[in-house]
Amino acid sequence: MLHHLELKKAFKELYRMLAPGGHILCVEALGINPLIQWYRKRTPQSRTAFEQEHILTLKAFDVAKECGFEVESIRFWHLFAIPAAFFIKIPFIFNLLLACGNILDSIFLKIPYIQRLAWQFTFVLKKSYSSK
Repeated sequence: MLHHLELKKAFKELYRMLAPGGHILCVEALGINPLIQWYRKRTPQSRTAFEQEHILTLKAFDVAKECGFEVESIRFWHLFAIPAAFFIKIPFIFNLLLACGNILDSIFLKIPYIQRLAWQFTFVLKKSYSSK
């Protein structure tokens, strides 16, 4: 839900509220892949203009660190599995494409520059114990 908020304000408030040693799991859309960005622009009815403009990139990590967080456990999700979504009404094809896509994702989304093309990413924000 971070892409619905002013990121720096949100991180500052989350940091303030979180106890020292606390963690926040973030699950976000990733705004790097040009093909996915093209799809988002072609389907404006699916999101607000603010949301479209604020889909996170890896620059979000810099903002989180500026606000005091440590960023941990970064993982990338859904690249080769995406085509399955177009066949969701045909269960056999959907399940087959999803299974194959997930296998490919488990291999290729470990490669640093390819992983940035994923549809989503997860990361953990941690407030250290030594925080004020």
